[in-house]
Amino acid sequence: MKRTVVGALLALTLTLGLAAQENPNRAALLAGLWMQNSAEYRALCLQAYRTAALDLDQRLALNGGSPVVREKVLVDGRPCWRERPMAVIMDLDETVIDNGGYQAFLYLSGQSFKPATWSAWLDYQRCEARARRSVPGALDFIRHAEARGVKVFYLSNRPSSGQESTASVLEQLGVSRPGPERLLLEDKPADAAAAERWELGESLTRSQGAKERRRIQVQLENAVVAYFGDDLADFVTYVKGSEPVADRYELVEQNRARWGTEWYVLPNPSYGSWSPGQTLPADPAAWIDDFGFGDSLR
Repeated sequence: MKRTVVGALLALTLTLGLAAQENPNRAALLAGLWMQNSAEYRALCLQAYRTAALDLDQRLALNGGSPVVREKVLVDGRPCWRERPMAVIMDLDETVIDNGGYQAFLYLSGQSFKPATWSAWLDYQRCEARARRSVPGALDFIRHAEARGVKVFYLSNRPSSGQESTASVLEQLGVSRPGPERLLLEDKPADAAAAERWELGESLTRSQGAKERRRIQVQLENAVVAYFGDDLADFVTYVKGSEPVADRYELVEQNRARWGTEWYVLPNPSYGSWSPGQTLPADPAAWIDDFGFGDSLR
């Protein structure tokens, strides 16, 4: 069977790498280093938040500078006016709060993610200044929005037991301390009740779908003008980690007009709903041949 030179070399490299790969976080090491040390990562984050701030100012200007949106709606079949405050919805981890310290711990200890060590990290962040870091540009944007009267909501799948520690971390980072009405963490009983009431099955109870109930909760009372996250599940209703790449691409294409105008995604190559189904290719030579480059070396 013909194999390209490039494909054979790649197969050998991957085989040797797998033999040495005992640490479950070895593959994420370069991703973590890039997020902590590259100027390009910082530039991408600043770019996203600067664009969002400019867009927010434009929305406010079109609304006469007011952070309150006046809308005509039907109530009992009769038209009337309703006022709702402008708001933004933000994910927390790797969107506002940098958790590179936890990722480093996982690598150095050779462990995989566990709820116990994650909860310990959240408590440590509250008490240890070295552990409290923000994603570049996030705090400036939050202050920018709040100074203009725009409400900031945080939606995270952090455990509800982390409410106090998370609110404290945000306050210590230099933004207003959110109460439970703005800091909406995981609430499995409420998600399960809503899933049953709305007949949505597992879409509100699986980890990557659990934010939808809280998103709707915010949307009902507020005019949400921007969403921020590092994962596709921060924007769409439900994403399965095992979904084919083509299906996930299609979700992005279906919402092409919203990226950079209403939806702002932050880079995170370390982990996310995309990563559980990712494996090394079974046939590296065939994988490299998809690009056609190997044809020139046959």
